[in-house]
Amino acid sequence: QIEVLSPLVAVCEQFKEQYKSFAASLDATRHELPIKNIHIEGDKQTYLDELEKQLRITQELLAEVMPNHTEDGAKALGALKELQEVSQQLSKGLQRSFTDVRNLFFEANKEVSLHNQYLCEEKHGVDVVKRWYFN
Repeated sequence: QIEVLSPLVAVCEQFKEQYKSFAASLDATRHELPIKNIHIEGDKQTYLDELEKQLRITQELLAEVMPNHTEDGAKALGALKELQEVSQQLSKGLQRSFTDVRNLFFEANKEVSLHNQYLCEEKHGVDVVKRWYFN
């Protein structure tokens, strides 16, 4: 960003100075405004010509600066969309993996329980174990 924006620093400084001048002129005029009409000291056409010139300069400066931001914004938007897609894919993959792990955990617990039941039945007999669970 620094490489792209550094040439614009001088342009922005020039714009800043011109804008300050314009703002000072506008501020001076604002203090003389009647309630219904704008009072322009001096020739109205000269003022409008100067205003048009300043607005044209502003438009040119904005045109110089904005395309770079638009291109950068488009690149950033593309990267964000790609990042969103990747994160959604990862999220779905993690959900599937979590479900698989949970199912494996269930199956492992089931096998351990069945094995322990088998050992108890071998050690104490089936009739004794039935009484533990069903009586």
